[in-house]
Amino acid sequence: MHEFGTVIAIKESLIQVEIPRSKRCRGCHACTPLNGKDSMTLFALNDCQAAIGDQVQIQIQESGELSASLLLYGIPLAVFLISLVLFALFLPEIPALLLSFLILSLAYLAIHFLSKRLNRERYMPRAVLILPFVK
Repeated sequence: MHEFGTVIAIKESLIQVEIPRSKRCRGCHACTPLNGKDSMTLFALNDCQAAIGDQVQIQIQESGELSASLLLYGIPLAVFLISLVLFALFLPEIPALLLSFLILSLAYLAIHFLSKRLNRERYMPRAVLILPFVK
């Protein structure tokens, strides 16, 4: 997937890019909304050596997007459902549900700490091309 935006800041090997908000990314909160719903910012790897003010093409890897979604939503959902079924075999409904939510919280905590060890560049958007300035 490709997006286009303007570089508004540079921080080490990352650039902060302001992009128009598209229909596809309305539900995803990977970007930070700006002044309403028309534009947002995201951090991207600066593969094209862009400078502040440059118009860039942002490439978002779909495989990384799918892997990140599975990591953030699929695994915790599976953990929650399995724990709910197992606890329901031995406990009344309310305690089983509460313990399942506790296990879900622990799963998110584990993902948070394990994600620091993952190769984040695989999931990061990349600025791949500086676009010519058009007036």
